[in-house]
Amino acid sequence: WLYGKLPVPKIIAFTHIEAKDVLLLSAIPGSNLAELSKKWTPDKVINKLAEALHQFHSFDAKDWPFEKTVPGGVLLHGDACLTNFMFQDDTLSGFIDLGDMLVGSPNIDLSAAVWSLQYNLGPGYGLKFLEKYDVENPTEELVEKLRLQYEEVQRKWGLKDNN
Repeated sequence: WLYGKLPVPKIIAFTHIEAKDVLLLSAIPGSNLAELSKKWTPDKVINKLAEALHQFHSFDAKDWPFEKTVPGGVLLHGDACLTNFMFQDDTLSGFIDLGDMLVGSPNIDLSAAVWSLQYNLGPGYGLKFLEKYDVENPTEELVEKLRLQYEEVQRKWGLKDNN
Protein backbone atom coordinates (compact mmCIF):
# COMPACT_ATOMS: atom_id res chain seq x y z
CA TRP A 1 0.00 0.00 0.00
CA LEU A 2 2.86 2.43 0.74
CA TYR A 3 5.23 1.37 -2.04
CA GLY A 4 5.90 4.36 -4.31
CA LYS A 5 4.47 6.75 -1.71
CA LEU A 6 7.06 6.43 1.08
CA PRO A 7 10.48 4.74 1.01
CA VAL A 8 9.48 1.17 1.88
CA PRO A 9 10.57 -2.23 0.56
CA LYS A 10 8.98 -3.52 -2.61
CA ILE A 11 7.00 -6.74 -2.36
CA ILE A 12 8.78 -9.29 -4.53
CA ALA A 13 6.71 -12.35 -3.75
CA PHE A 14 4.00 -13.68 -1.47
CA THR A 15 3.72 -17.33 -0.52
CA HIS A 16 2.42 -19.72 2.10
CA ILE A 17 4.94 -21.81 4.08
CA GLU A 18 3.84 -24.24 6.80
CA ALA A 19 0.45 -22.51 7.28
CA LYS A 20 2.04 -19.06 7.47
CA ASP A 21 1.81 -16.18 5.03
CA VAL A 22 5.28 -15.03 3.95
CA LEU A 23 6.37 -11.89 2.10
CA LEU A 24 9.66 -11.62 0.27
CA LEU A 25 10.70 -7.96 0.25
CA SER A 26 13.40 -5.98 -1.51
CA ALA A 27 16.37 -4.71 0.49
CA ILE A 28 16.62 -1.11 1.63
CA PRO A 29 20.15 0.27 1.24
CA GLY A 30 22.07 1.73 4.14
CA SER A 31 22.27 1.12 7.87
CA ASN A 32 19.65 1.33 10.57
CA LEU A 33 19.73 3.99 13.26
CA ALA A 34 20.77 1.49 15.95
CA GLU A 35 23.91 0.69 13.94
CA LEU A 36 24.47 4.36 13.17
CA SER A 37 24.13 5.27 16.85
CA LYS A 38 27.61 3.75 17.30
CA LYS A 39 29.03 6.29 14.79
CA TRP A 40 26.75 9.30 15.06
CA THR A 41 26.26 11.64 17.99
CA PRO A 42 23.12 11.07 20.08
CA ASP A 43 21.77 14.44 18.89
CA LYS A 44 22.10 13.39 15.27
CA VAL A 45 20.33 10.07 15.91
CA ILE A 46 17.52 11.89 17.75
CA ASN A 47 17.17 14.47 14.96
CA LYS A 48 17.07 11.82 12.22
CA LEU A 49 14.53 9.71 14.12
CA ALA A 50 12.27 12.71 14.78
CA GLU A 51 12.45 13.77 11.11
CA ALA A 52 11.69 10.23 9.89
CA LEU A 53 8.74 9.83 12.27
CA HIS A 54 7.35 13.23 11.27
CA GLN A 55 7.53 12.14 7.62
CA PHE A 56 5.72 8.88 8.40
CA HIS A 57 3.11 10.49 10.64
CA SER A 58 2.36 13.27 8.15
CA PHE A 59 1.50 10.80 5.36
CA ASP A 60 -2.18 11.11 4.45
CA ALA A 61 -3.81 7.86 5.58
CA LYS A 62 -7.33 8.71 4.43
CA ASP A 63 -7.28 5.78 1.98
CA TRP A 64 -6.09 3.30 4.64
CA PRO A 65 -7.31 -0.04 3.22
CA PHE A 66 -6.90 -2.20 6.33
CA GLU A 67 -8.64 -2.47 9.71
CA LYS A 68 -10.55 0.34 11.37
CA THR A 69 -8.83 3.59 12.12
CA VAL A 70 -8.86 5.85 15.15
CA PRO A 71 -10.68 9.13 14.36
CA GLY A 72 -8.05 11.85 14.01
CA GLY A 73 -5.29 9.23 14.03
CA VAL A 74 -2.10 9.35 12.01
CA LEU A 75 -0.29 6.66 10.06
CA LEU A 76 1.89 4.80 12.56
CA HIS A 77 4.87 2.59 11.97
CA GLY A 78 3.76 0.36 14.83
CA ASP A 79 7.29 -0.48 16.00
CA ALA A 80 9.23 2.77 15.72
CA CYS A 81 12.51 1.44 17.11
CA LEU A 82 15.89 2.60 15.80
CA THR A 83 16.40 -0.69 13.93
CA ASN A 84 13.45 0.05 11.63
CA PHE A 85 14.71 3.31 10.12
CA MET A 86 17.32 2.95 7.38
CA PHE A 87 19.73 5.71 6.34
CA GLN A 88 22.27 5.90 3.57
CA ASP A 89 24.78 8.56 4.48
CA ASP A 90 22.59 11.27 6.07
CA THR A 91 19.48 10.53 4.02
CA LEU A 92 16.52 8.39 5.01
CA SER A 93 16.55 5.43 2.63
CA GLY A 94 13.55 3.60 4.03
CA PHE A 95 11.21 2.30 6.68
CA ILE A 96 11.31 -1.44 7.39
CA ASP A 97 9.40 -3.96 9.54
CA LEU A 98 5.97 -2.50 8.83
CA GLY A 99 3.93 -5.52 9.93
CA ASP A 100 2.41 -3.59 12.85
CA MET A 101 1.52 -0.47 10.85
CA LEU A 102 -1.80 1.11 11.80
CA VAL A 103 -3.67 4.38 12.06
CA GLY A 104 -3.94 5.72 15.60
CA SER A 105 -2.36 7.86 18.29
CA PRO A 106 1.24 8.99 17.75
CA ASN A 107 1.98 7.90 21.33
CA ILE A 108 2.20 4.32 20.06
CA ASP A 109 5.25 5.21 17.94
CA LEU A 110 6.61 7.68 20.47
CA SER A 111 6.66 4.96 23.12
CA ALA A 112 8.73 2.63 20.91
CA ALA A 113 11.06 5.47 19.94
CA VAL A 114 11.65 6.53 23.55
CA TRP A 115 12.25 2.94 24.64
CA SER A 116 14.63 2.29 21.75
CA LEU A 117 16.62 5.48 22.28
CA GLN A 118 17.09 4.70 25.95
CA TYR A 119 17.97 1.07 25.16
CA ASN A 120 20.53 2.02 22.49
CA LEU A 121 21.87 5.34 23.83
CA GLY A 122 21.12 5.17 27.55
CA PRO A 123 18.84 7.05 29.94
CA GLY A 124 18.10 10.71 29.35
CA TYR A 125 17.56 10.71 25.59
CA GLY A 126 13.80 10.19 25.62
CA LEU A 127 13.10 13.75 26.76
CA LYS A 128 15.42 15.22 24.10
CA PHE A 129 13.59 13.18 21.47
CA LEU A 130 10.13 14.29 22.61
CA GLU A 131 11.32 17.91 22.54
CA LYS A 132 12.74 17.47 19.01
CA TYR A 133 9.52 15.77 17.87
CA ASP A 134 7.63 18.83 19.21
CA VAL A 135 5.59 17.10 21.89
CA GLU A 136 3.92 19.83 23.91
CA ASN A 137 5.32 20.18 27.46
CA PRO A 138 7.31 16.92 27.59
CA THR A 139 8.45 15.76 31.02
CA GLU A 140 10.53 12.93 32.42
CA GLU A 141 7.25 11.51 33.78
CA LEU A 142 5.89 11.33 30.23
CA VAL A 143 9.12 9.69 29.06
CA GLU A 144 8.76 7.01 31.73
CA LYS A 145 5.06 6.50 30.95
CA LEU A 146 5.85 6.00 27.25
CA ARG A 147 8.80 3.69 27.98
CA LEU A 148 6.64 1.51 30.25
CA GLN A 149 3.86 1.51 27.63
CA TYR A 150 6.25 -0.02 25.10
CA GLU A 151 7.53 -2.56 27.63
CA GLU A 152 3.93 -3.66 28.18
CA VAL A 153 3.53 -4.11 24.41
CA GLN A 154 6.68 -6.24 24.40
CA ARG A 155 5.25 -8.42 27.18
CA LYS A 156 2.05 -8.91 25.18
CA TRP A 157 4.15 -9.95 22.17
CA GLY A 158 6.07 -12.39 24.39
CA LEU A 159 9.34 -10.52 23.84
CA LYS A 160 9.93 -9.47 27.43
CA ASP A 161 9.92 -11.47 30.64
CA ASN A 162 6.96 -10.69 32.91
CA ASN A 163 9.22 -10.36 35.98
